[in-house]
Amino acid sequence: MLIARDLQAAQALLRVDRLSDAARALRRAVHYFEPLRATWRSIRWMTPKDLGDMRLAAFAADAERTGFQGDGYRHMLRLLGVSRGEGANSIVGPDVYDDVLAHFGRIGLFVPEQALTRAPSAPRIPCPEVEQIWREIHEDPYPDASLRQLADVLADIAAEFIDWKHCHLIATPRTFGDGAAALLDKGIDSATAAADAIPFPELWSARGFARCS
Repeated sequence: MLIARDLQAAQALLRVDRLSDAARALRRAVHYFEPLRATWRSIRWMTPKDLGDMRLAAFAADAERTGFQGDGYRHMLRLLGVSRGEGANSIVGPDVYDDVLAHFGRIGLFVPEQALTRAPSAPRIPCPEVEQIWREIHEDPYPDASLRQLADVLADIAAEFIDWKHCHLIATPRTFGDGAAALLDKGIDSATAAADAIPFPELWSARGFARCS
């Protein structure tokens, strides 16, 4: 929820074109992934029975709000734009990347209309014109560093998210083993789908083309 809070704070700042303040809010979100990764390290010393008993008790108490089926997790996915249409019912507006692209449009960068008017529930289709914006930002043709700083912090958030998800995918079979993993089939499927999704796709594809100075 701390991540979601600062992602939403960044959105509010982007909507009034306070780019440096938005980047600071996003930077806070980067650091929250460190304790999340630590939670996966904490299960290394559990046996499959230890963790199985704990998870079964949690599911019995509130199956719909536990771990990776919880509203807080889904809320974060929606804000990162990797939810694939799933998420907390209250989150129906733009994700962070939508607000970044809207900011680009307002400051005179060319963003295709379909990228600016995408419905929040629709899948994001990577766009060559948006990739070109990120390429130019990487090559630094702008009079200040604010857009490059935005690119860097968004890349950090995406990398931290992907790293955390892969920690989950490694930690779960390590602790549960093959036999008990069936307890978490739904959670593993959800984690695999999210790990395959990369937030801010054109930012990543553009880095593959940016020229080194």
